[in-house]
Amino acid sequence: MMFHRKPVWASVAICVLFTVFRHVSGQGTDTVDERTQLDCQPTLNKPSNLASGFFDGLGETNILLLWKAPFQSWGFTVRVYTMDGVLRKEIQNIRTPFYNVTDLDSGTTYNATVSAIYVYDNSPLKLASCETEAYTFTTFQSCTNGQVYTRCLGQCVASCDYPDPVCGRICSPGCNCPYPTHIWHKGHCIPPLLCPAKKVSVVKPKNLRLIPLPGAAILLSWDAVDEASGYSVQVKPTSNREVTVHDSKTKDTSVIINNLRPGQEYAFIVRAIMNAPVTMLPDITGRTITPDGVVISGVTDEGFLVTWNNMNEARRYGIAVYAEDKTTVLYSDSYLSRAKIQIVGLAPGTLYYVATTAAKHQDPLGPFSPMRGVQTTGTKDPNMEYTGASITGLLQEPVTTTTEAMTTTTPKPLTHCLSKHAEATAYYEANPQSSNGPEYPNCDAEGLYVTTKCKTGTNECHCIDTIDGMKKLGSDFGGEASQIPLNCDNYGNYGSSASNLKVNGLTTTGAEISWTGPPDVFGYIVVLTSDVVVVQSVIGKTSIKLTSLIPGTGYIVEVIAVNGNGWTSLTISILFSTPTINIPARLREKERTENSVTVKWDLVDGAESYNAKISDRLTGVVVQSHDLATNIIQFTGLQLKTAYVIRVKSVSTINGVAHESPPAELNVETTCRMKLDVLFVLDTSSKTGWNSFQNEKMFFSEIMQKLPPIDFETGSRIAALKYFNRAFTMFSYTRFTRTADASGAIRFTRYSGTPPYRGNMLRTVYDHFFDGTPKSDNYKPRPDALSVAIVFVGGKSSDVVSDSAKDLRESTHVIAVGVQENNEDAISTDDAELNAIASSPDLKVVAPSYKELPSVVGKVISIMCDLAEKQVNKQA
Repeated sequence: MMFHRKPVWASVAICVLFTVFRHVSGQGTDTVDERTQLDCQPTLNKPSNLASGFFDGLGETNILLLWKAPFQSWGFTVRVYTMDGVLRKEIQNIRTPFYNVTDLDSGTTYNATVSAIYVYDNSPLKLASCETEAYTFTTFQSCTNGQVYTRCLGQCVASCDYPDPVCGRICSPGCNCPYPTHIWHKGHCIPPLLCPAKKVSVVKPKNLRLIPLPGAAILLSWDAVDEASGYSVQVKPTSNREVTVHDSKTKDTSVIINNLRPGQEYAFIVRAIMNAPVTMLPDITGRTITPDGVVISGVTDEGFLVTWNNMNEARRYGIAVYAEDKTTVLYSDSYLSRAKIQIVGLAPGTLYYVATTAAKHQDPLGPFSPMRGVQTTGTKDPNMEYTGASITGLLQEPVTTTTEAMTTTTPKPLTHCLSKHAEATAYYEANPQSSNGPEYPNCDAEGLYVTTKCKTGTNECHCIDTIDGMKKLGSDFGGEASQIPLNCDNYGNYGSSASNLKVNGLTTTGAEISWTGPPDVFGYIVVLTSDVVVVQSVIGKTSIKLTSLIPGTGYIVEVIAVNGNGWTSLTISILFSTPTINIPARLREKERTENSVTVKWDLVDGAESYNAKISDRLTGVVVQSHDLATNIIQFTGLQLKTAYVIRVKSVSTINGVAHESPPAELNVETTCRMKLDVLFVLDTSSKTGWNSFQNEKMFFSEIMQKLPPIDFETGSRIAALKYFNRAFTMFSYTRFTRTADASGAIRFTRYSGTPPYRGNMLRTVYDHFFDGTPKSDNYKPRPDALSVAIVFVGGKSSDVVSDSAKDLRESTHVIAVGVQENNEDAISTDDAELNAIASSPDLKVVAPSYKELPSVVGKVISIMCDLAEKQVNKQA
């Protein structure tokens, strides 16, 4: 900038300085910038704080540079260099401390510098400072084929194989596909529906092994199948495959088959049983969905393609492939993102059945669709059973010596009887002349195991598995075991079992497990298993708190019910993993408007940052995603009166690897657009009770936070009054300019504990706010605003309500709020009083209990939105 003329003494001083400066300059004291080889004056101040502008200032071919101008600088020169030091751009005589450099190459890294220009007393001579330190930047990459440039998700690309990728915490700029064509597939952005079907193979047990045993028996074993919940085993004579001589199910990878005929050839068929998607919600809830339009096409001799109608409200799909018996599950998947799947690995000429299911948002899966049957092409191989691998072996006459197969194979531990048989054999082989050794057991008469009954008062007990001689799950314990009897002869025969097994309060080192118990239950066996720890407990209640867990570790919890006779139920189980960092606690809404929502949560120890996402509750589409270091965020630009889901994760780096916690979730809705005057009327009387009054205050506070922000011209205004045997105005409409302050005044209201005189309260409200001559304009609703009074009604009033209620109903919209049930310190609302106070039946709101008052906050807000909409339509 050009400087104005100074006083004479100042001009003389500057002239002298200028003359001296030129003289010194003439003696050869100019400095050459070593980096750029440009002449510069080292005594002149350089610009500082060189940086790029906001995000929008950096593009594919441009950058907006900003800097701080030094005192008395006239202008600036900006230079941009390539990384090898070549001058790419030079812009001189810039008169502002910012400049938008254009015509750069996309996806290229540059160094930028700025030097200041000085001019003294309109002299034609311009002096330049040395350049600033180089500022390094990279222009945006040029995106093609439907991709757009993104600031932080360049490394997080969704594909058909990984539609929901797990993104690292490093913010990497780059190209990505926008919604709804957010899948990058073969060089193009496509919607998920265009992805090819997921191809999965039905896995069969492999390496079936036969080991002859004494007593016309066979030990059959095989390799485990990943994710199999169990196995079914059938034995058929090869001469007549229609006959089944053995049919059983087991969780182990081996089974002993008895009573086979020596010399007879048999086929041994083992099938893996997979866990099918579980239907968690019954049809009557109205929340479940079931896919329709199931089509099976592309049938070959080893598989087929399954497709069904895509459902907009479906968050995920599930599928189950059944064997010909319609009960054996050969394959299942409960987390399909697309409405199609390719099934392979099947047997030719074989009949299969398929059923599909779906889930809304975060809901469990709904009911299965009707089964659809399909037969693979080709000819069925009689030596390959339709559901699994088969093997044929010749059973020899019983032998008592160790065979080669037994020495080269390591089966599971033998049963109790067979162990005794092996011990006797080994003894007499080592001592052939002895007659005092152990007796050979008769396994047919004695049985394959010895049952153990755990009676009341015993310190330890266990039950032996009838198949492999191992102790049964959860039956080997002490401590509380003395309180529960076990009858091993009826292990698993208790007809009822626990249900609704859930994991709550999950932290890095703990969790609470809860379930619903069956009738007539005596207690439970709870087994917690992981790679490093096994804990067994017997308890009488339907929940247990687990502590001292290991962060980032997977656990399985199994619950077995035990009745008073010691009979045990079938096992129910659930899998969970402890997070490596805790979930954000107390995620809560602070404020909402018609197009924004502000939420806050407690800080998490060890969290370096947080990821906050907001999704449309109906479609599941992520609307916004933010990475931030604070524990509060405002989502703006939202749709009016729309339901959203907010998910917040804690983020931390452990040993150089980024870790995220499971998300904390909160359902929110943007409010409607309305100009509103709300009067809150609190019941502080003895019919409410001190504890319940705390719930009442929180209820009113939550409503305030969901109203449009306080604005005396266009938004909300809030007033409040409390009553017991008398009524007092707490504050007028103009007392508070912030919702948080009004909410705080409500929360700090004291409890009176005297009988309620509700009729007197209604007259006071009418006289102070609505009789046409209120105390001042501070107590008078605005003529163009919606006027609402929200009156909390506890137990029955000590005076008459109906007369006073009529005047108030005719002056404003009265929303009457009550509770349905008594509790330890409060009495339920008198329904007649509630009807008398509410302006209409639609404005009567009843919560099940004081603790459940938050459940009707949304209804109160919805009522006010409807009233506002009607008022606008009426004015129009």
